[in-house]
Amino acid sequence: MRSNNTRRWLTGTGVAIALGVSASEAPPTMTKFNQLCPAKRLLPQFEAQYQSCKRKQLAACEQFVATFRELLPEYDCQRPFDTTPTVKYIIPAIWLSRDHEKYIELLSKLELRSAQELFASPEFRRTLDGYVAEMYLDQSEELEKRLRSK
Repeated sequence: MRSNNTRRWLTGTGVAIALGVSASEAPPTMTKFNQLCPAKRLLPQFEAQYQSCKRKQLAACEQFVATFRELLPEYDCQRPFDTTPTVKYIIPAIWLSRDHEKYIELLSKLELRSAQELFASPEFRRTLDGYVAEMYLDQSEELEKRLRSK
């Protein structure tokens, strides 16, 4: 018999897969990667915004949310292991961060309207994967419902 945690993980994983949470296959015409991907440029300032936001600096929190939004699309982003001999994948820019989970945790706790709207968005949920999806998917969907009902 499966535990509730295992059942919840399986359910969350099924929902995550249904939402299309994973690397996407790169278009066949895409032969170069990380050319347009903003991660290398944005992640250092994103970390600085995160640190300042944690110190309750409102302007930094707004910048953190704006940068987070900019890191959600795939662009042409790729990690070294996102390619096989037959298929090349692209990933959301935020996945190039080593600290993805801490950024999500802060975003989930911010009371700024912009942060709540981002956290509650389908675009954000498409970047949730595995354990992170298990932790935040339901919370994101519940917030989306609350924001819609206001």
